[in-house]
Amino acid sequence: MATKSGNLRVHVHEAALDRDTEWFGKMDPWAQLKTKTETFRTRSIKAGSTTPKWDQAFTLRVENIDDMVTISVFDDENNGSHDLVSYFIHYTLFLPISTNNITHFRLGWIE
Repeated sequence: MATKSGNLRVHVHEAALDRDTEWFGKMDPWAQLKTKTETFRTRSIKAGSTTPKWDQAFTLRVENIDDMVTISVFDDENNGSHDLVSYFIHYTLFLPISTNNITHFRLGWIE
């Protein structure tokens, strides 16, 4: 197991989602970033539908270079439940990356 640890800066910019969980109205999407020790959440974008723009940055502590970062997008519901819209798992070993086909974000090590 690789042992490089450090802080990972994640900039969640926007999403181009293929799935809409709303029958009426527009989704209020938010993104969650999760490692094995931390969880971060963006703000909900009211009526953001399938093209929300968050433009929020987070610093995650990564203990091992082969740790996973799970990035999920949910639709914020008034009743407290949140519909999963999309997710993917990224291994920090394969950094840096700049975009993917679901969510545009920037990941990079902080020296």
